[in-house]
Amino acid sequence: MRNAKTIFNRAVDDDLIPFNPFDKLKGSAPEPDKDWHYVSREDLRALWTACRNIGWRAFLGLCRPAGIRRGEVLAMKWDSIDWDKRRITIIAQKTGRRRTIPIDAELFPSLEEARDDEHADDHVVSTPDVARNALVDRLHKICERAGMAWLADTFQVLRRNCETDWAQKYPQYAVSYWIGHDIRVSGRYYLQVPDELFDRAAG
Repeated sequence: MRNAKTIFNRAVDDDLIPFNPFDKLKGSAPEPDKDWHYVSREDLRALWTACRNIGWRAFLGLCRPAGIRRGEVLAMKWDSIDWDKRRITIIAQKTGRRRTIPIDAELFPSLEEARDDEHADDHVVSTPDVARNALVDRLHKICERAGMAWLADTFQVLRRNCETDWAQKYPQYAVSYWIGHDIRVSGRYYLQVPDELFDRAAG
C-alpha cells in the first residue's frame, strides 16, 4: 500500500493523473516477527571451533558480540581498532555516520589472533580467509560442522542477538548508539525478550 501511494504520488506530480486513488487508504508496515533463533555464547563458541581459519573466527565475532553489519566488518581496517581502550570505530555504510563500539572480552583474543597472523593484510577480515562472494555458502557449512541448524537471515540474526544481550546490561540509548540506529528501530525490529528474562521474573 505504501509503495502504491508513492508510485501514484509521483504520477500526480508528473501530471500523468489528476489524483492519487490510494490517497485515502491506510497502509502500515506489518509487525515484525521476533521469533528468530537466539545464538547463545555456547553456540558462538561452537561456530568458532567449526571455522577453518582465523578470518572467519574474527568475522563471526564482529557480527555477533560486536553487532556490526557484515558489509562494515568486511570493509574494516586495522586502524579502526583502539587496542588500549578496546574500542572499534565504524563508519556506517547506510548513513556515513561514525560510531564507536566496545570490544567484548571474548572477542578481543580473536582480533589479536587475526592481527598477529602471518597472512594478515590491511583488513581485519582478510580476503584470502573470507571470500566475499561465497559468504552464505561458507557460513552454511560452518553451521553444519558446528551441529547447528541453518538460520534464515543469519547475519541479521547475529546482530539482533548482540543488541538483545546488550539491552540486558546497558542503558538502551547507549545500546542503540553502539548498534547504529534509533531507539525506536531497536524496539520494533531488534529487541527480543529472551527466555532467561521470563525465568528470572518467574523466580
